[in-house]
Amino acid sequence: MHILATKTGERAGTLTPLVTHVMQRYGASPGIPAEAVTRIMLALFQGLARQRQIDPAAVPADLFRQALQWLLIGMQTASLPEPPRDGRAAALKTEDLPVLASCAASGPSTTPSSSPTMEPPKAPAQ
Repeated sequence: MHILATKTGERAGTLTPLVTHVMQRYGASPGIPAEAVTRIMLALFQGLARQRQIDPAAVPADLFRQALQWLLIGMQTASLPEPPRDGRAAALKTEDLPVLASCAASGPSTTPSSSPTMEPPKAPAQ
């Protein structure tokens, strides 16, 4: 894992100046760290590449480009929230984490129209 972490760090370090330039061109809000955005972009690319290998029909060739565009446009209006005075997370509440984790663990479910959705697993009947 150390070798993978080193290579990923090198890749991120190489891409960060380019990401910084693109963020400036799109007018990203000040204070959004380019290093973090670079890591997000790498993770997005790696995840979509893996999904495309598994099911090419589900991941169109231009989906990464579209996802980056959405990400960059979102950064134009993003602002870093002030932390709430009561110690709670501003955007994501702690009580939301188990639902998000269960969605990620269970993977996408399929609705009758066979569109993938991310729904939390149903609680067992009591």
